[in-house]
Amino acid sequence: MVQAVLGDLVSQPSMVQAVLGDLVSQPSVVQALLGDLVSRPSVVQALLGDLVSRPSMVQAVLGDLVSQPSMVQAVLGDLVSQPSIIQAVLGDLVSRPSMVQAVLGDLVSQPSMVQAVLGDLVSRPSMVQAVLGDLVSRPSMVQAVLGDLVSRPSVVQAVLGDLVSQPSMIQAVLGDLVSRPSIIQAVLGDLVSQPSVVQAVLGDLVSQPSMVQAVLGDLVSRPSMVQAVLGDLVSRPSMVQAVLGDLVSRPSMVQAVLGDLVSRPSMVQAVLGDLVSRPSVVQAVLGDLVSQPSMIQAVLGDLVSRPSIIQAVLGDLVSQPSVVQAVLGDLVSQPSMIQAVLGDLVSRPSMVQA
Repeated sequence: MVQAVLGDLVSQPSMVQAVLGDLVSQPSVVQALLGDLVSRPSVVQALLGDLVSRPSMVQAVLGDLVSQPSMVQAVLGDLVSQPSIIQAVLGDLVSRPSMVQAVLGDLVSQPSMVQAVLGDLVSRPSMVQAVLGDLVSRPSMVQAVLGDLVSRPSVVQAVLGDLVSQPSMIQAVLGDLVSRPSIIQAVLGDLVSQPSVVQAVLGDLVSQPSMVQAVLGDLVSRPSMVQAVLGDLVSRPSMVQAVLGDLVSRPSMVQAVLGDLVSRPSMVQAVLGDLVSRPSVVQAVLGDLVSQPSMIQAVLGDLVSRPSIIQAVLGDLVSQPSVVQAVLGDLVSQPSMIQAVLGDLVSRPSMVQA
């Protein structure tokens, strides 16, 4: 019966528009339908399962929602007060990777839909909290979504590209993450086993300097976020290796990040300041650099053409003697690191002069 009804709707786009359009003016109907679905997981499974085999239906529904922003607001708004709905939908999606692929795949060709959803979420911080909160208890969902994104670079580009023009969205997401260390651990932990995701995200950021600036800029006003991220990295050396390893093959990324830091001395101070109280982070980063000589060359090589970076870093170190002690102290126990740095400096007289 469900298949018959849905199948007929596919060939009747005007019917889909009529039904969705009417629901917009009937919030009580939306609440009733969503509320009833919560107590009927088999119905949710049946609907989602059938949609998987009907990509045209998914396209029709999503396509119509784009032209119905009030519908998007109504549905999202109602979901906020129905956490059980969110859990039911997300829970079912975990066992249906094809559904995740279908939805994400369709969003790629519907940039206006991505903008509409993200734009609405900005004004609904409780929705962001609800979704992120539920993901914490569903690591398989995080893996499924991230895993699918790897094979869909256009999705990553679309989402990141839209975030650039939505600074309030970045602030909302980052702000909420600060109070949810378990989310950060879950996301970072999964990224460790998904190096292709790290490469895809970092690779896209290279072509989105405004995104790098926006993220770094927001982190400056959120020292607790910097501490949370750095703190979690300490217990995840494989994550540090994955990120640093990928940066080696992306000199433009190194340049973009370092270049942006020059105009953000407060960011440099925040990062260096936090490192002082985290000697294990310093050891992890320096230790990994020893086995990544190309990374040392890339960083030092870029610094040569950026005297303002050198001045900013050295200038900040002067006012942070504890940082100098921590770095120098760690170098003593890492003779290979000293050899690598000094060896590279020999071939860079301009760096020594600077």
